[in-house]
Amino acid sequence: MKNYYEILGVSKEATPEEIKKTYRKLSLKYHPDKNPDGESMFKEISEAYGVLSNRDKREQYDSGGINFEDLLRGGFGGANRNTNPFDSFQSFFNQNNNTQRPQKGKNIGVTIGVNVEDIYRSTKKTIKYKRELTCSTCVGSGGEWLTCNNCGGSGVKQIVTGNSFIRNVRSVKCGKCGGRGKTPIRTCLSCLGGGTKSSEELFEFKIPMDIRPGERINYPTFGDEMPNGVAGDLLVGIELKPNQKFTLQDNNLIYTQRLSPLDVILGKVCVLPHFDGELKMQIPPLVDINKKFSLRGKGMKLVYEYNGDLIVNLQLDSNLNITENHRKTLEKINNELKQFDEEVNQSEVPNDEGEKTKNTQQ
Repeated sequence: MKNYYEILGVSKEATPEEIKKTYRKLSLKYHPDKNPDGESMFKEISEAYGVLSNRDKREQYDSGGINFEDLLRGGFGGANRNTNPFDSFQSFFNQNNNTQRPQKGKNIGVTIGVNVEDIYRSTKKTIKYKRELTCSTCVGSGGEWLTCNNCGGSGVKQIVTGNSFIRNVRSVKCGKCGGRGKTPIRTCLSCLGGGTKSSEELFEFKIPMDIRPGERINYPTFGDEMPNGVAGDLLVGIELKPNQKFTLQDNNLIYTQRLSPLDVILGKVCVLPHFDGELKMQIPPLVDINKKFSLRGKGMKLVYEYNGDLIVNLQLDSNLNITENHRKTLEKINNELKQFDEEVNQSEVPNDEGEKTKNTQQ
């Protein structure tokens, strides 16, 4: 069986965030579009990430309960004729119904609005949310119980569908006991038999520098607790607040610099805002307003990759505040340009015979 930890270069104790960051770094290095010789390695790290990034699959892999290498090979080409080719898939998804996993509490989803600077600086944030905690009075039992006669105490019922060739077995929560495997005799007055009580929690975390708007951060066991089971996860969604100086495009910061018509003609030294201090950028005379300027390495900071860039878009300022003095100055410049053109047109230039004649070219 392949060692997926060695393939990604992480330890068995690596957190989901560490695995994700390492995979992102390796996938960029070995992606066939960037590295024609890295296709086989790219497949290896993708296979490893597909298992280690999934908590259930990772638990099975760590316990040695399934050979994912054999599963991914599929077994179709060299399968025994007397063997159902779907048996390996059935054993993967249903574990032959021999192992009952502990029940898990509900995941809780929370969305938080952040600024681009919060991501850039990996700012600490605190969120308030409600979760279900195990009742301290009955320690999650909900009272006194009898074994459920519908599921035999397992808390689940097996549903079998399919035919003799393809057989699918799935487990569903028992409808009578609600998955507890028992029914109440005497109910706990503190939690009213539920085994859990609602609690308002404060959760502090740091925004990862590689997170992007629309993505979620997974914090295991900070969701609803499940008596005699495992707690669900807290899923924190990242949403960008409106009216930002910068927008994000992958790892690049995008900024729009407004220019007046005179700035476009004469050029300008622009002072750009930045999280690490102001930056200066020279706009050349007669600049193309559609041109993009790039300041290398001044974008988002990254741990395992090169920093992104600061991309500056130009925009003609339509909200110009033209005063009377501005108007008079522009009018004076316009008159001087007209006078200059007239002088050039009236100047004498030699013709083909060497004679001088007035230049009448418009």
